[in-house]
Amino acid sequence: MTEHGGKREGAGRPVHSATLKAQEGRRIMAEMLENDLNDIYDALREKAMKGDVSAINTLFDRAWGKPVQAVVTEDEDGKTLPIQAINYTVPNEN
Repeated sequence: MTEHGGKREGAGRPVHSATLKAQEGRRIMAEMLENDLNDIYDALREKAMKGDVSAINTLFDRAWGKPVQAVVTEDEDGKTLPIQAINYTVPNEN
């Protein structure tokens, strides 16, 4: 009789298969866009120069990186603020 559950030889998706597919997709996309990069940049820059905030953000994020979100851990007196975790449970609909 075959046991159910647990790790079985050959079961499941191959290790890193999703990562490998994503890498292959990025490689193919990069090859397709390689000849058009200057035109794409020029179009994005033109939109940014006309005030398109999304285009401005995209150019700035690529040039200098996205800004890091500050997390306040102390109050104005320098005392550490308490951190409270909230756990939500979704009720079972049976």
